[in-house]
Amino acid sequence: MKCFTSAPPPPAPPPSLERANRRYILTQGPLSYTVGHFWLMVWEQGSQAILMLNKIIEKSEKKCHSYWPEEVGEEHRMVLEDVNLTVELMNEKDFRYYSTREIK
Repeated sequence: MKCFTSAPPPPAPPPSLERANRRYILTQGPLSYTVGHFWLMVWEQGSQAILMLNKIIEKSEKKCHSYWPEEVGEEHRMVLEDVNLTVELMNEKDFRYYSTREIK
C-alpha cells in the first residue's frame, strides 16, 4: 500500500546576505547614578564614537545626565570610582546645530 501526502514543499532558504561589519550600542543617555556603568560599557566594547541625538535639556526637561567633563583638561576629568575609570575632555568644538567632543 502506498501512502501519499500533499504537504507543501519545504520553505526556500533565506537569501544569502553579506553581513555588514558594523558594531554599535544603542542606549538612552545615562542617569546620574549610571554614568560609571555607561562608560564601563563603552570601554569594554571598544566603542570608537558616541552619537547623542538629543540635548541634555529639552523643553525645560532634563533628558539625561551630562556624562562628559564640562571643561577641557586633566584637572577637570571625571573620576568614576565605582568602575575605576577616568574620563577626560580633550577637545570640544561647537557648531550651529551640533557639537563634537574628543574624549579620552
